[in-house]
Amino acid sequence: MNRLLILFIVLRLLNALLIQTSFVPDEYWQSLEVAHRIVFGYGHLTWEWHNGLRSYLFPLLFALPYKILEMFNLDFRFLIILVPRLLMALFAAVGDLCLYLSVASSHRHAIAFWTVVSQYCSWFFFYTSTRSLINSFETTLVLICFYFYRHRSQHSFILMSFVAFVVRPTAVIPLIPLGVRLLLKSDDKKRLVGAGVVLGLATLAVSTCVDSFMYGKLTLVPVNFFVFNVYSNMATFYGSHAWHWYLTQGVPAILGPYLLHVLINYARGGRRWTDTRLMTLWTVLVYSCLPHKEFRFLLPILPCFFVEVGQVLYRVWNSKTRFQQAWLYVHWLAVILNVPMALYMCLIHQRGPLDVMDHLHAAAQTSDTSVLFLMPCHSTPFYSHLHQPIAMRFLTCEPNLVDRRDDSYLDEADRFYLGWPRSQCRPASTRSCTAS
Repeated sequence: MNRLLILFIVLRLLNALLIQTSFVPDEYWQSLEVAHRIVFGYGHLTWEWHNGLRSYLFPLLFALPYKILEMFNLDFRFLIILVPRLLMALFAAVGDLCLYLSVASSHRHAIAFWTVVSQYCSWFFFYTSTRSLINSFETTLVLICFYFYRHRSQHSFILMSFVAFVVRPTAVIPLIPLGVRLLLKSDDKKRLVGAGVVLGLATLAVSTCVDSFMYGKLTLVPVNFFVFNVYSNMATFYGSHAWHWYLTQGVPAILGPYLLHVLINYARGGRRWTDTRLMTLWTVLVYSCLPHKEFRFLLPILPCFFVEVGQVLYRVWNSKTRFQQAWLYVHWLAVILNVPMALYMCLIHQRGPLDVMDHLHAAAQTSDTSVLFLMPCHSTPFYSHLHQPIAMRFLTCEPNLVDRRDDSYLDEADRFYLGWPRSQCRPASTRSCTAS
């Protein structure tokens, strides 16, 4: 197991070093930016942090290495950017190990091998797993819970499930089927429920104390999170999709060529409801009921799909007939197609937001610089990637928290794009616009 972990760490560290692009704003604004402010005293807190919607537990993971770098005067910009990636690579490696051991406990070790191979070759998982994104950390926590569940460590499973919940409330969604099965199989249900209550209350108490201390007032993040995203349905301010979006676009897009393997194994499995299938179908069902949808929300259940892929690859690799051996080339082609997709996404796609911070950092060294970002809000990282206390401002995009029923509300970025270009345009006869 130690050798496996070392191997996974090395591979994920290489994965992290290949990440030269950006994915979504949250990988900076909801983690690194907050940690940078905690340690270095400057950084921007988005509106979520003024309304108690985010737990400080995740940013504090990055605040610790930031503080160590500051204590030893090693807070160079390249380390401020690099160290969080390496830290997330370590977490991802732990998740890889948990997945391997979980699959090996109920299937052959060879199937566990092919499952992990498919995970490392997945374009989307390679693209996201080592980013400083709460969903990436959520995935690791779910895999740790899955490991404890498969190894019948009931109290550890319950404890880690509550830890995952306080870090990211949505992490509990794929774990609910496992918890129900654990309860149904238990010989002493009352004792198991009692342990769950004690461990749950203890975990919630610790997280509430940490968040309340950081916010400076009593703050129940899971409650605020539920009220905003579910009860008030305010997340739709950032977009809404049809109920079938995950089935018709979300899952096919993140699986890519692996969709073939998953469909084949689902068809072959018939009505067999495995743990991973229950986690997958339940999570997709719950998320499909929520209007606001994103690809990254599916990240915690992506390893469940890799179990299906691993089973197909194992059968094809050990096939005997000529027909099955011919299928081997088709399956391997599907796997190999992930590689150029992953390299493109990691090295080229959306690298501009990171490159521009290099230029701004260089400019801040040579002159008295201030920066105004006239672009969609949170398009680039901020102080966490500049590491210079210069004046910076961007167009904001907070939802209307005063009158949530006001359909005519426009955030600052929308108002800018609707008004500024028009106000800067000269009469049509001149056919030109001035820049300010």
